[in-house]
Amino acid sequence: MVAEALLTPSQFVALHITGWATIRIMSDVPDSDDIAARETLIKGRPTRGKWRVVTLLAMIPLLIIAGVAAVVEGGRQGEIDSARAELQAELDDIKGRYGHVQDWEAHFRARMPDNWGGREYQAWIDNCEMLGANLERVGLVDYWLWDDPLADRLLGRRWSVASDPTDEQLRQFLQITQPVIDGLRALLVFDSLSRMPEFRPYVFGMKLIPRLEAHRFADVRVLALAALGDWDAAWDELLVGLEITGKLTHPTKMVEASVDAGVMSRSLTGALQLLSASTAPAVVLQALSADWALPTTNEYSALEAERAFQCWVSSQTTVDEYALVWDLLQPNTDFYTGYFSYLAPTLAWDERKDAFSGGAYLMRSVADWHQSLRIVLAAMDAGEAVDLTAGPVGNQISTWREGVERSRSRLALCVRIRMAEAGSDSEAAVRQACEDAGHGLAVEPKWWKVLPRSDDEFSDFEVRRH
Repeated sequence: MVAEALLTPSQFVALHITGWATIRIMSDVPDSDDIAARETLIKGRPTRGKWRVVTLLAMIPLLIIAGVAAVVEGGRQGEIDSARAELQAELDDIKGRYGHVQDWEAHFRARMPDNWGGREYQAWIDNCEMLGANLERVGLVDYWLWDDPLADRLLGRRWSVASDPTDEQLRQFLQITQPVIDGLRALLVFDSLSRMPEFRPYVFGMKLIPRLEAHRFADVRVLALAALGDWDAAWDELLVGLEITGKLTHPTKMVEASVDAGVMSRSLTGALQLLSASTAPAVVLQALSADWALPTTNEYSALEAERAFQCWVSSQTTVDEYALVWDLLQPNTDFYTGYFSYLAPTLAWDERKDAFSGGAYLMRSVADWHQSLRIVLAAMDAGEAVDLTAGPVGNQISTWREGVERSRSRLALCVRIRMAEAGSDSEAAVRQACEDAGHGLAVEPKWWKVLPRSDDEFSDFEVRRH
């Protein structure tokens, strides 16, 4: 107390504060557990900071990948939107031409000639479809493979093959398919034959196989009759079939026009096969010497009707669904246009490529096809020549014409050969006919062998000499 009395007031206060702090610090001395906990806490701070850096560095590539994916997907969707706009513009153009139509069946019927046998023609096709089932029930399942064996039999080049029918099978076939030729004869009274499209929601096609099979029955019947030696009946049914092809004037879709061309080409080929095997009567030669070709209205009618039909289809669908109608193998629009749809884990590699670029490609292809159709129709409306090498529609028309022209030119030459054989110097006349047609001729004991003078591999054939 004496010492404290000797201190000044300020020194006295400082001494008491220092003593209090010392006592406070000594009273808070941590135990060993507290010290360990604090050391662990202090040492853990640098470790947590390190992992933060590692995590951030690991996220950088992921962020880069996500950014690139977003940019790529944005470009993909931009391409899809651009292609969609092109297709929509073409569909809007079609609707501007046909958008006023309310009754589509009446619209298509009004385009047909008065003496149109479309319903009767469809009934004939339906009846032939039932005949096919009858043939299968009696075991004649290979009738559609008989063409070549029968043609080889007619030309004396017969060899045994699995599909080569016996005479009994041919007679059975002719008996079952007699309604085919009876139905064709009944259709001769009409000026025009074609089928009406079906205007039902989400039914955008036409059954082609039954129609193809119906005409195939007629073609096989001709060869079967000739193979059995009934040449008069064979020539008669051949001419009926050819006359029917001249009535295919107003197809209602482009695919129907393609079938028309195939039907005529096969009929002309059947005539060539018969005429190569046997000399025809004069009246038949005169009929076969006609300039067989598809009616001039066939192509224009097909294109105009197709454009109208596509207007109806587009009215039943969205633009994305409309594009998908053209792809029969993919029923899901999200496959082509969905965001990141190409990353679906269930897709194979080829499917991923289709999913990535298929949407824009498909829409742009359909738009290009419509543009080509519009250009070709405009040229036809103006009476201008159509460039058959430009655009998908021009190429389709070119394919139709080439198939018919190849068969027609070969038949025309064969008719000239048969007519030339009637002269006194038949070999010279036949040789001249081949020269005029741009072909060479090799004369063999039993054959006139027509040789191609071009790269057309289908232009050579043999004619049995008589």
